Amino acid sequence: MQRRYHRNMAEAFRLSGNRLESARELSELDQLLFDEEARLANQRQLLQGLMVMTDTALTLLQPSPPGTLGGWMELARIAKANIDDPTLISTRLEAWQEDFPNHPALPQLLTGQRAESAEQLLQFDAVDHIAILLPRSGIYAKVAQAVQDGLLAAWYQQPASRRPQLRFYDSSDPDTILDSIDQAVSQGAKAIVGPLNKQALTLLLKSDGFPIPLLALNHTSDGGTPPANLYQFGLSPEGEAQLVAERAWLEGHTSALSLTPSGDWGERIAESFRTRWLTLGGVLVEQQQYQAKENDFSAPIRSLLNLDESNERRRVLQQTIHRTLEYEPRRRQDADFIFLAARPQKARQLRPQLQFHHAGQLPVYATSHIYSGAAEPEKDKDLGHILFVEIPWLLDQEDQSPLSRNQLKRLIPSIEQRYARLYALGIDAYNLLPQLPALAADTNRSLDGKTGTLYLDHKNRIHRQLAWAEMRNGRARLTGYAPRIEAPLGNEQLIELELEPSAAEQQPVTPFTPEAVVSP
Repeated sequence: MQRRYHRNMAEAFRLSGNRLESARELSELDQLLFDEEARLANQRQLLQGLMVMTDTALTLLQPSPPGTLGGWMELARIAKANIDDPTLISTRLEAWQEDFPNHPALPQLLTGQRAESAEQLLQFDAVDHIAILLPRSGIYAKVAQAVQDGLLAAWYQQPASRRPQLRFYDSSDPDTILDSIDQAVSQGAKAIVGPLNKQALTLLLKSDGFPIPLLALNHTSDGGTPPANLYQFGLSPEGEAQLVAERAWLEGHTSALSLTPSGDWGERIAESFRTRWLTLGGVLVEQQQYQAKENDFSAPIRSLLNLDESNERRRVLQQTIHRTLEYEPRRRQDADFIFLAARPQKARQLRPQLQFHHAGQLPVYATSHIYSGAAEPEKDKDLGHILFVEIPWLLDQEDQSPLSRNQLKRLIPSIEQRYARLYALGIDAYNLLPQLPALAADTNRSLDGKTGTLYLDHKNRIHRQLAWAEMRNGRARLTGYAPRIEAPLGNEQLIELELEPSAAEQQPVTPFTPEAVVSP
């Protein structure tokens, strides 16, 4: 009975995204198991669950004194570090055993970690030649330049003896993408990054498969089985909308209002939020669209908040009693929060107008698009108390590691501009390549990246667990991390790489040399 209780509680916490409490229950269960194989399976599940948490969370939530659970958390940190640098696993495990001499972790579990480390090192060394397929011209050229700069920054951070050879190919013409891949393979590439273009990715999805791993920097809505060795990784606004729905649900909200821009971009985000929210069991009370080209959003806000009905009740009452009444419109009371999707300029206009229309006390949750990525306190002071998802790389002001934003902006000043998230995408794309086999083999495994905590689904699409932030005095402040919730997504649609509308300008870019080769 006790075993069943702890097993069920662990599963309930896991499904709700609370990995720490799930691990606590599995740790209690471990003490009640006597079969060694059952214990090993339980301990593996416990460790895998903790590895889903970010390294920061594992550090900050460490109990004092650490005890058994603290030992598991530290072991999870070592296992996660093993993914980044498998050469140090033995030293770290020996130090862990000295710190936790009486910990119940089975010897077979630690032996398995060492074996995984050896396999991981082989994967690192195997990827010694990478082909980069990025466009030099057209609407994706500036985006590609930012991705390339991030990728090269990650490449330079490796020891010279372990840097793979990089070879760049122009993928401006989607129709030639298969020829470029064939050329890269014939020239010795062991892995490929790109393409960036959705049209090119659509062509790849029709292929029978590829002889080497190919990490496309985009998503498609194709729900079929992907070709062998094809992986999809991008900055999906739909994924962010789903995380907003999950956060609101976990905080106890049940009734939502949705305010998104008209047009394809806004409709996709609104539909993704709606689908996830309804799947979780929430109620979407009202959804409205606004025209992003306008500055006055009174009409959609009044409709969203039912203020038109309140005004109509006043009109009817005044006609009935033939008197002018002192009156303050009353917004609807059947909603818990507002989901907002907006670019920075529009968000700065929408928030004060929501407050003016008596919605100042309703919590507002938003996607990352409300934040430009740069500190602009005077412009963002009206965004106070909006909670929004964001990539961790833009929020950690204390990070001084070589690939932190604080360090890289000294070398690449343009990181402070609107393409900041794409530099992070380039860094993660490079670091993901040697990890793909391990991530594919175990979907519970994750990688702490610059764009979020990254993990694969069964269709080789990479998902991101993001950070949560809040605007305080016009500055974005990190407040926590989105949990990984294991529940059906309903509509599994994923969309292409998110671009700023102005990125489509056909402006010249200083590209890399044709088929440029970078060697260590």
